[in-house]
Order: sequence, then C-alpha cells, then structure tokens
Amino acid sequence: MFSDENSLSEYRFEDISKVAISTYVGIMQQWNISGEDQLLLLGFNGDVSTEKLMEPPFSLITPEVLERISFVLKIYKCLQILFPECEQSNTWIKKANDAFGGDSALAVILGDRNNGLLKVAEHLINQLEIPNEFLEKSVQKEFILSLVLEWAGSTENAINWYESQMIPALGMTPQRAVECGNYNLVLKYLEGVSLGGYA
Repeated sequence: MFSDENSLSEYRFEDISKVAISTYVGIMQQWNISGEDQLLLLGFNGDVSTEKLMEPPFSLITPEVLERISFVLKIYKCLQILFPECEQSNTWIKKANDAFGGDSALAVILGDRNNGLLKVAEHLINQLEIPNEFLEKSVQKEFILSLVLEWAGSTENAINWYESQMIPALGMTPQRAVECGNYNLVLKYLEGVSLGGYA
C-alpha cells in the first residue's frame, strides 16, 4: 500500500513513462529514425541519450515529453489506418509531401519544434475526415474506433459502443450510420462528446 496520494501519483507517472518511452522507441525503430532525431522529436538537444531516457525512475520524462509522445502515437495510428501496408506507413514520415510544400513530415516536425508534431497529426486526422466516398468503410470504422478508444477504456468497449450504442440525433448506431454513408455525422457527434457531450 502507498502511504499517501503523492506516492501513488509518482508511481503511476513512472509506470506511464516506462510504457510511453518504450512504445516511442519501438515506433522510431519502425520509422528508421536516427537516435539524434529521436531526441529532437521529444524536445531534447542531444545532451541526453535514448538509453538514458529509458533508465528508471524515468526522471527525464516530463509531462511535456509525454505530450509529444502522445502526438507521435496519434500520427502512428493514423498512418496505420491510412496505409495498411507496413512499408508504406513506416516510410511516409520521411517522404516528400506536397501538403508540406514538398518537405517531409519529419522535416516539418524538426523544423518547428513547438508545433510541428501538431501540424502533422492534424494533417493526418484531416485526411481521415474527408468525404465518405474517398475512404473505405473499413477505414472509417477503424478511425472512429481509434477516437472512441480514448475514453472507452478498452477495444472491446469501443467495438461494443460502435455496434450497439444508439446515437439519438441520428436514430441509429454508429455502425449503421457508417453503412448508410453518414461517417461525417458520426465524427461530428464524437466531436461533441469530446467537448463535454454524452456518449
């Protein structure tokens, strides 16, 4: 048992940091990002090493670093949905992209260390929110589930919500709404939930 709330909070933060940095390094390996760039993506200037970041009690993993890792996870998830082929999703980050003026997403992130991760994440999320006819319904489902998972607590709960939860404004479940071509309406509903509505 923990003697006080602060001890419990510290324990949880250390546990979260351990999982977060381990996941981050795994993604960096898949994307073939250099050690130096891995540190820059997290806001470090090369004065530490990746190995140092992974050493308990993970004192270098601040809330700001965790936030940056969360953006990397969003980018990673979006790429998996948009590009089911591993090679395509793993190499996208380094490829020249017209959406970024010919620069790669990695160059955008490294060139704007305050907002680069957010810009890339928002770009990919926007790609998943384009009109229905440009996305396969299976991709629409995967993106909706990725959003629901943020508050559903488990994949099982997210799937149950998708298949069974009636959306009053639509008069149907999210699954039925997607099948009927109302993907964007489900996204708008989820946006309302994120702003304090009810699921």
